[in-house]
Amino acid sequence: MFENYWAFLKEVFAEDPKMISHTEAVFQFAEAIAEDLGIVGPKRRIIELSALLHDVGIVEAFKKYGSREGQYQHIEGPPLARKIMEREGETPEVIERVTFIVGHHHDFSCVDD
Repeated sequence: MFENYWAFLKEVFAEDPKMISHTEAVFQFAEAIAEDLGIVGPKRRIIELSALLHDVGIVEAFKKYGSREGQYQHIEGPPLARKIMEREGETPEVIERVTFIVGHHHDFSCVDD
């Protein structure tokens, strides 16, 4: 179900393979939480894709800004997340929500439902 996403992330994280392990752990936790709470459908898809793509901008942030800080990931991550999700045919609603999460996952001042 997420094979193309994993292939994309392996390309993105080729210079930093530890990021794959980190992403796998985050994804497994997100799946377990969603399963335990009985979350299905689009909300489940948003949770899973957000977990997969949350750090997608970290390598590009380091290349451009010399930093992996969240503020730079928030700039570089959403366009990369959008690119793969559009390519994979995700719905506009899923794309918008996931790109918002990717672009704010270090900013707890904007946490909402």
